[in-house]
Amino acid sequence: TTLYPLDLALDPRIQGTVVDLGCYESGISVGFRPDAEEAAGLYFDPIEKALVVRDQEKMVSSAFRIIDGTGRQVVQGRVRSARTPLDLTPGGYMALMQGMAPLRFVVGR
Repeated sequence: TTLYPLDLALDPRIQGTVVDLGCYESGISVGFRPDAEEAAGLYFDPIEKALVVRDQEKMVSSAFRIIDGTGRQVVQGRVRSARTPLDLTPGGYMALMQGMAPLRFVVGR
């Protein structure tokens, strides 16, 4: 037996004969905005599920790409406005844009 048999979604932590190590996952989306100086303005808005560029005029037409946790490219495009909606399945991602630090973010259910 385990001290906590259920995860936060009230699902069993034991999956078959294996303990679900991701038992405290939730359905929320998160984005961590890097230090303001490091981020010429790229971050993920978890409410609108959009890639946000703070200095749009400087970054307009800049190419970006989104890769998933396996390294597969799932989105590519160019900055056209301050907010670029992303239609992504739940999981971990990285946004890459030349001249900027990689942005890691998570999309929930």
